[in-house]
Amino acid sequence: MTGEEVCALFGDLMAGPARQWHLRLSKNVRLSKNVRQSWTDLTEQFRIQYCGKGVYMVSRYYHALKLPDETPLEYLYRLNLAAMRTKIPYADGTAEEKLEHVDLFINTLGSQEQELASRLTLMEVQNASTLERSCALDNEDSSTRRRHSSDQTSSGRRHRRHRHRSRGRSMRSMPRQTDKIPDGKVATAKTGCATRIETRMTGPRCL
Repeated sequence: MTGEEVCALFGDLMAGPARQWHLRLSKNVRLSKNVRQSWTDLTEQFRIQYCGKGVYMVSRYYHALKLPDETPLEYLYRLNLAAMRTKIPYADGTAEEKLEHVDLFINTLGSQEQELASRLTLMEVQNASTLERSCALDNEDSSTRRRHSSDQTSSGRRHRRHRHRSRGRSMRSMPRQTDKIPDGKVATAKTGCATRIETRMTGPRCL
């Protein structure tokens, strides 16, 4: 039997809610061809619907949050990957499905990225492609600001070191108060002092 025949037989054996589920699945434009012709794809969808397969991945997608050490662009890539694993058509689905993915990203950016979230909301981003470009530009701007801040810090440190060295050179070039007075001036000063002391002690001499 071909894959299409096996899938048709499987659908005929279903009854009740399972039969209705199979009919809805067959009408799904995105999945109808696969579930009609591929036994693997049909059983995969059956396990997701009735065996809980994929519930964990869906939960991870809808409860995703941006990590503190992630850039918005890195978080977007992680969210896109979670959507792909959950088979959510965030890139090629309907306009409503694309917008739902964008809204989920904006609402889970966290308090550290409120400025970006507000900007994206005002831009009315409609799909993941525009969202990716906006996040890439924001990532470049953030890198430029960090480099500029680092350059200013380094320049300030160099200026302080230069000012400290200049002040040190100025102080070394100033004459110190302990510099020696020439020997002749010292001798004269000492002699004059001794004469005045001797005069006060002996008084004037009479001839």
